[in-house]
Amino acid sequence: MRRVAAVVTKDAAHAVPNAYTGSRGKVEAPVRWAAPDGSVHTGSARVDSDSPAGSITTVWVDRGGRIQEVAPPTPGQARVQGVVTGIHGAVGTSALLLAGRWAVRLRIDRRRADAWDREWSEVEPSWAHRQA
Repeated sequence: MRRVAAVVTKDAAHAVPNAYTGSRGKVEAPVRWAAPDGSVHTGSARVDSDSPAGSITTVWVDRGGRIQEVAPPTPGQARVQGVVTGIHGAVGTSALLLAGRWAVRLRIDRRRADAWDREWSEVEPSWAHRQA
């Protein structure tokens, strides 16, 4: 993506102020910009609500010449996203390993309990006989 300067071609509609902040925010308005090869493109972009026709705004355009709603992440944002993704991956992997360990331990404990029951069923009659 690349950043280009675009000209607002019609006055932006006046937006209703935000009830919480009092800000008028951004509205959709038609814009025009020139590609590196000199061709002129038009589209719709979010601009300040009080932008008059002829004012300059910045838009992000993809390789196909289409306006993108959001700017690409800055290097700092990309780094933070990478760290957060890495942490989530590590936590997820740890959770899977702990769940696997729990499942294996549960199976081993069940086998041990079954073995204990079998051995007790063999030994218990002789012990019960001695006490009687």
